[in-house]
Amino acid sequence: MSVERSLFELTADLLERHTELDRLEARGALRLALKDAGLRSEALGRREIDAVLRKLMPERLARMGVPDAASVCERALSQIARAAARTGSAPETDRDRIFRRLGDDGPEPDGESVQ
Repeated sequence: MSVERSLFELTADLLERHTELDRLEARGALRLALKDAGLRSEALGRREIDAVLRKLMPERLARMGVPDAASVCERALSQIARAAARTGSAPETDRDRIFRRLGDDGPEPDGESVQ
């Protein structure tokens, strides 16, 4: 798993690997969960994917007949964290690249900027 891969691609691949879902089903389930959360795949960060995998995906996967869906999501989260640790960061989002180019670390976690 390389840093160049998007967080969406990485997560969808992990869901496919740990379930019997095919590629389109895994990607579609993830896209629908992101939509439910009001997120877009291009703007995913670690915090967003963590929330989606913990709060939305277990129920969605269970409705799709995936056994032990919560464990599947925890396993994916663990592998995302390991990939980030190996590379020193999570896969970059477009937002991350923009802020890096601008020489800024991005918005503060609470959404307010530091002066």
